Amino acid sequence: MSRFRSSVRRIAAIAGAAFVGIVVSLVIASPASAHHSAVEGLARCDTATGEWVVTWTVKSYAPSGVNHYKFVQVEVLPAGSSVPNIAVTDGDNYPHDAHASLTGELRLPGSSTEATLTVRAKWENGFEEGDAKSRTVTFGGSCVQDQPKPNAAFESLCDGTVTVTLTNAQDAKAPAAFAVTGGAGFSQNATVQAGGSKEIIVPAGSAGQITVTVAGQKLAEYAWEQPADCAPAKVASRSDCDSLTVSVENPEGTRPVDAIVTHGGKTETLAVAPGETKETTFDADAATVATVKIGDKAIEIPWKKPADCGSPGLPVTGASVGGAIAAGIALVGVGAGLIVLTRRRRRTVAA
Repeated sequence: MSRFRSSVRRIAAIAGAAFVGIVVSLVIASPASAHHSAVEGLARCDTATGEWVVTWTVKSYAPSGVNHYKFVQVEVLPAGSSVPNIAVTDGDNYPHDAHASLTGELRLPGSSTEATLTVRAKWENGFEEGDAKSRTVTFGGSCVQDQPKPNAAFESLCDGTVTVTLTNAQDAKAPAAFAVTGGAGFSQNATVQAGGSKEIIVPAGSAGQITVTVAGQKLAEYAWEQPADCAPAKVASRSDCDSLTVSVENPEGTRPVDAIVTHGGKTETLAVAPGETKETTFDADAATVATVKIGDKAIEIPWKKPADCGSPGLPVTGASVGGAIAAGIALVGVGAGLIVLTRRRRRTVAA
């Protein structure tokens, strides 16, 4: 019986000691369990910029009545990175709400592979974490920026202008920002959405050198070319008895032309606008040949004597025949008169 009582006492003593130990442990541990922080991270790819974006969230756990805390340790990887709102607080300030989540966004290049945030907090009641809390987020591959799929097509028109057609493919992942530049300071911008198109007309005076860029990168270059089906300028001539006239007609819907007319060592340029005709006239003879050059083409136009100009007169070697005949007739008349007078006198004397 005494042995039994002794055993019971031992068990009770052990149980009591264990209970006291548990209570002491809970008393000691309760501040630590009531004050702590936790770190969470969520990564996404921002395809608009081609960057990894990590949203860091720090949660604070504190007893009732403890309302603010600060960070006494903050480390961010990759090195040199920082997270807005999550940084070491100097001095005695406790700027963060102890019962609310704190977030900050970290942006990293699309080639990055992971990011880590480590923090250690201290609350306004003086409790400071012994161990820092850390979280690492691993990225799944590279983050690639959405890209347009631009294209530019060109059409030369007979009037010297160029139509530039800008397109962005249907499966493009971003709008295409085009810039079209040409000579004489021409510049025009256009943004084309996926599956869309826009036309830009480059004027004749600027179409000699056209450049198309997308987001500052050269896409294509082009220069106006003479279309095969354009109506050519018409060259005509007219020969008079002593002159040659050259005319140049430029049809409507074409570009202005410069016709260079050369004759007798002299050169004249006719600037002919669309729908206009210009001409030049100069003295000519059997040796006259005019050359008309338009662009890289040249034609020769000889003077042709008109049929109605007549033949040259015969050479005159003596007096005028008409005058001689008139003088002869006059002399005959005088002679006849003298004969009549002589006969009358004879008859008078005889009588």
